[in-house]
Amino acid sequence: TLSMSAGSYLSSKSAESVRVKRISERRLTNLSLKAALVMGVSYLLGGFIPIIPYFFDYLFNSSFGIVVFTAISIVITAATLFIVGYWSAGHAGRNPLTSGIEMLTISLGAAFIGSLAGRIIYLLLSYLTI
Repeated sequence: TLSMSAGSYLSSKSAESVRVKRISERRLTNLSLKAALVMGVSYLLGGFIPIIPYFFDYLFNSSFGIVVFTAISIVITAATLFIVGYWSAGHAGRNPLTSGIEMLTISLGAAFIGSLAGRIIYLLLSYLTI
């Protein structure tokens, strides 16, 4: 739910910047289609990108531990989030650097909070189990 809220925030912010520009209906339709494409690709990449390093572990039977692949996964995911935010800014008439940083921080922040909540729930449930 938190990640969906973050996605909605970023989408509405882009939509607001489009409204401010007062553009034609046809251009608005094109921008809406591009925004939908960006959101769809973002969710697709958001699910696939983080697991890529683990495929390499499986395919090459590497001797690296889970910590190494988790770190690689976080770096690749962060870079992808920044690139998608940077790229989408050009279609919404926003500053690409600001948009990239915003996408990165909001998305990683939502992931961190979700992960922390999962860890807390796991710990609470482990104390309740006899």
